[in-house]
Amino acid sequence: MKEQATQSYLSYSIAPESHLMRSHWLMGDDSNSYREGMLQLCEQVSQKMIVRLLYHVSSYYSPDASDQKWILEEFFPLLAQTKLRRIAVVITWDVFLQTVAEELCRKSIDVFEGSIRMKTFHDAQSAEDWLLAGG
Repeated sequence: MKEQATQSYLSYSIAPESHLMRSHWLMGDDSNSYREGMLQLCEQVSQKMIVRLLYHVSSYYSPDASDQKWILEEFFPLLAQTKLRRIAVVITWDVFLQTVAEELCRKSIDVFEGSIRMKTFHDAQSAEDWLLAGG
């Protein structure tokens, strides 16, 4: 049975049989709502024992330098404590968002120490295929 939830700025669905969460930003225009949404996402990943996360990057809010630092120093270490093993990040063709997402993927390697693999994609189907192919 699929579980779905929508917050004011974040929507997600969970496919329990594959331990897959699909998330999508609906809106967000400031750092506080971005961080709050990310923490809610992490809480669900932990509670529902999610192994695969399909994360659609928002075109509504681009994480600034302080948010990127927060992701690396606070958010990623929280994810590393969960059952999560793969994160597929679906990004738009926006050059800034691509650069940020790819840099965070590169830097995540040191934080996750091999426990979680993270990769960027431009379409959700390729991202989900990669997630499901990873055992």
